[in-house]
Formats: sequence, C-alpha cells, structure tokens
Amino acid sequence: MKIHKNTDEQFLAELSKQDIKSYSLDLDKIDLSDENTKEMLSDLICSSRLNIGASEPKPKLNINIIEHRDGSALVLITLIKKKIYKLKGRADGETAPIVIFSETTALLRLCEIISKLSRRTVLRLMSDGKKFALQIENCGLDKNNLKALCLEYGDGVETDEALCAQIREHYSLVCENVTPKLLP
Repeated sequence: MKIHKNTDEQFLAELSKQDIKSYSLDLDKIDLSDENTKEMLSDLICSSRLNIGASEPKPKLNINIIEHRDGSALVLITLIKKKIYKLKGRADGETAPIVIFSETTALLRLCEIISKLSRRTVLRLMSDGKKFALQIENCGLDKNNLKALCLEYGDGVETDEALCAQIREHYSLVCENVTPKLLP
C-alpha cells in the first residue's frame, strides 16, 4: 500500500493486488457497511494522517475507487468539511434567500430572469427529491424586490437563518457556486 498525500483534506492511495486480497475486498461489489471495507478505509486514513478530527458529528468522506486491469486499485479519499454558511449575499446580518419550487419550469424561468440582473449572482441549487430549493446571492436587488420576484415564480421564500439552515441540512446539494448564464 502506497500513500500519496495531496492535502490535509485529500489523499490518494495505491492498493496492490495483494493488499486487496489481504483485506478480502471485492471491488465489483464494494460496500461501505462491509467490515473488510471499513478496516481497509480505517487503515488508509490512519496511514495518511488525514486531519478528520475527533469531534462529533463524524466527518463525511468522499471515496472513489478505480480498479486497474491488473487487479490493483487507486483509492482517492476526500474529506468533505461541513460548510459554515456565511454567504456573500448577506447584508446587515440578513440571510441569502432560499426559494422553494415544485415545478422545474418555474425554477428555470427564475434563473433566466436572475441571469439578466447581475453577473455576480451565485446560485446554490438543492433538492429533496420532490421539490427544489434555490439559494440566491448577489443578484443586485434589494430584499423586498428580490422577495417579490421569487414569490412570482416560487412556491415560497425563506429568509430566516434557522429555517434556511434546516433546508440546507435536509435538502441534497445539486450544484453550487453557479452563475446563471443566458445562452444565445
């Protein structure tokens, strides 16, 4: 096993065919709840000295395994740090608004309108599987005008920090730091 450390949050490991055999891994059916996989990942993390900390909740890891034809594999492990939601769209302690949508056509229409307002607008798109949530930063509109625009297309607008944090926690991130662009 060779460890190639990239950063404090990411490293690349090379597993030889013998390493894979010693952990009894089946890379075609890898399962993160499997004890052999957990043991291999634990050994890799300890060997890499990845700075995951000891605090609760447990940090999230993104794990990519690429198998070579010769039976060896590359494992890329990235620590996903929980983001502190200090968004650029806040002014005077206000939260960047989150708009809730049940229809994708309304979501696309609002993105089209926002793309005409400011080149610095940044969007964070989230989904719970049924609805979408769009967080809007730096669109250039004041709070009341932005809220009115969002309510024209969306099902609701949240600006309360606690409710916005709850939405960010329960919705899955689809994409972030996206600047909407209108294609010709």
